[in-house]
Amino acid sequence: MRRQEFFIDAFPKAALHLLTVSGRVAACLALCTFAVLPSPARALDSSQLAVIVNTLDPLSVQIGEYYAVRRHIIFQNVIRVAFAPGSTTLTSKEFDAIKVRVDEQALPHIHAFALTWAAPYRVECMSITSAFAFGFDPAFCAKDCKTTRPSPYFNSRAQLPFTQLRMRPTMAIAATSFERARALIDRGVESDGSQPSGTAYLLSTSDISRNVRSASYPLVERLFKGKSIPVVPILLNTYYPPNAPTARRSYDIGRKIARIIEQSKSDLRVAVAASGGLSHFVVDENLDRKILHAIEKKDAETLRSLSRDELNSGSSEILNWVMVAGMSEKLNNDWSEYYPGRRTPAGTGTGMAFATWS
Repeated sequence: MRRQEFFIDAFPKAALHLLTVSGRVAACLALCTFAVLPSPARALDSSQLAVIVNTLDPLSVQIGEYYAVRRHIIFQNVIRVAFAPGSTTLTSKEFDAIKVRVDEQALPHIHAFALTWAAPYRVECMSITSAFAFGFDPAFCAKDCKTTRPSPYFNSRAQLPFTQLRMRPTMAIAATSFERARALIDRGVESDGSQPSGTAYLLSTSDISRNVRSASYPLVERLFKGKSIPVVPILLNTYYPPNAPTARRSYDIGRKIARIIEQSKSDLRVAVAASGGLSHFVVDENLDRKILHAIEKKDAETLRSLSRDELNSGSSEILNWVMVAGMSEKLNNDWSEYYPGRRTPAGTGTGMAFATWS
């Protein structure tokens, strides 16, 4: 295996490597390691979802009835409210009256809501889906780029959000015609259990603070334009029990993937890309620098012996780096750049880094 070339992700939270099995460019294998979501067995199902219908809005009624049929929602899980349709915004007083009616009808086994209208879509400064999930609370309203009140559901292991967190995640089946709503619902049903192909778009915006990744777009276009490149995703569960791997196992998985690439008889160039954060949601600079130093020195034992205590919460994504270190132990980590991205005086944030191997 020899290095042909390399490039790195523009977002400072990733490591990316290009390795060559042989000289001819034929295909690309991308390894993307992320903390995976809970297994389908733990997901909420239709018996735990309530559909909220505005009886004064004929389109809402039609959408709610169709969704209930297609998703097998029992009649006890259809919640009916009545308010004048057409306005894009509700006042907090108007919303509170509606929310009281919803809470009166929501049975204890309901853990999520589905709204069936496109408008209103906000409650004063708050999105209507967030308002139904948490109740109206200005602390959830965005002010410039300042952090809002965090959602208790984010990064939570709660399987029953209402029972455990006293909130109900909410989505909106937002459509301005029944035909569009029906098409949306049908696509969702048809995609159940499937892995459909899709189209990726490179979106550039005039909002500079939200457009930082656009610097890498020319490179992406140059690499992929006019090419059909096979991609094999490999998901590493870094977080959810009972089968989150140890650091030792993650490193050994990386070794095995590298061996498979080396032993391939195909005349292919293989690109291996990995992404994952270092310490977060509190930055541990000492831990981050220990990881990067061990990678640079090919100190497999330090990486393989990382404890679960060191890899708690978001810091479990360090296992992605450990896995890549196992894949690239025959290469040299010739460059890395680290930044402790603290967002608050308390040290919350993310340890961010680039790295390349050759």
